[in-house]
Amino acid sequence: MDYTFLHSTILTWFDNNQKVYPWRNEAPDSYHVLLSEYMLQQTQASRIALKFPEFLNTFPTIEKLSNATNAQMIIAWQGMGYNNRAIRLRDCAKQIVDTFNGNIPSNYSDLLSLPGIGTYTASAILSFAFKHNISVIDINMYRIYSRVFGLDIYDTKTKSEVKTIAEHIYPRDFSSSWHQALMDIGSSFCKAQNPKCILCPIPDCLYRNNPSLYHIKPTKSKKTEASFRNIPNRLWRGKTIEFLRNDHQLGHHLNDVLHSILKQNPNEIDITWFKESIIPSLIKDHLIEYNVGNNHLSLKG
Repeated sequence: MDYTFLHSTILTWFDNNQKVYPWRNEAPDSYHVLLSEYMLQQTQASRIALKFPEFLNTFPTIEKLSNATNAQMIIAWQGMGYNNRAIRLRDCAKQIVDTFNGNIPSNYSDLLSLPGIGTYTASAILSFAFKHNISVIDINMYRIYSRVFGLDIYDTKTKSEVKTIAEHIYPRDFSSSWHQALMDIGSSFCKAQNPKCILCPIPDCLYRNNPSLYHIKPTKSKKTEASFRNIPNRLWRGKTIEFLRNDHQLGHHLNDVLHSILKQNPNEIDITWFKESIIPSLIKDHLIEYNVGNNHLSLKG
């Protein structure tokens, strides 16, 4: 199949309409790309764009990042969610400094050897930072390819079909622009819900002529998420870290932490839950230290 017209249309659209982010430029810095890819995992680009300059000012080099303490990372990570990603990022930087002399690897297998880097992140770094000819598939691109080629996004066979499409369709020597264009199109037009097909720059899409397909939803069994007071434990973890982050110089008594996050004096049930569910999980992720003797919590140094 000849994709010349499709390539020309998408790349021209991207040249004129690409979103502006502090990690995007004609000569990308591989360190900046690494940071952005970690930050963008499960966090919206608009929020990361606001936090990125401040974080880069705190850790201007991968060497400085590699020497950061857990507490420094958690403080710098404020507002970006999923605090354990901050620790993995520091560990990744440390391994790059120790193993690769501070040079971010430019091959796939070496990238996959780093903490927190999977197949998507490795391919994204190679494409965006090093301009390699490689296919990249994130959730936006998966959705776009599925719709353009009329595939059932919820069919188990679609994953392998999309992988094949992705490897063949991108324009060689323009992997970076192509995949970032699809990311922008996916976030602005080809959305999971209520896609804006009329405005979408993709010239031909099989789903466009059959809008009913947009409303097909998979039959999934709901995952049971550990909760307390009808709030998921992951949110209680976040509230705890936020409290400790705002006054990180001092440890805080368990009761003070609970009073702050619960907005009331804790009872025995609250204390037992916190000791059995929240504290162990935060210790496991190397986010806090807990002194059993005096019941004091603090960010891990």
